Amino acid sequence: MPHTPGPWIVTKENGGGWPGHRIAMPGRMRDGARTVAITYRQNSEPEWVAEDEANARLIAAAPELLEALEDIIEQADLTLFRIGPDLADSIRVFGKPAVAKAKGTD
Repeated sequence: MPHTPGPWIVTKENGGGWPGHRIAMPGRMRDGARTVAITYRQNSEPEWVAEDEANARLIAAAPELLEALEDIIEQADLTLFRIGPDLADSIRVFGKPAVAKAKGTD
């Protein structure tokens, strides 16, 4: 696994006077977390801050989402039962390319 392992957490951050969020892996640095990413908005309007927070939560969920998707693909490949064309298409069209993109093998 070449990326920073999860779980990741989100905390509020303030950079240069702009509101933002820090995505980090807890317990790896002096301050208790290893920074993975920081998001900032050069606008403090509530809707912009809410969007930034939603983006930070999505980024923080990435390790668990990748692991879940990899498990779904593996189980679908191993199943002895017919999974149905819709699920098979979703895995082929969306799932496998998303995993490849996350791993840099697309």
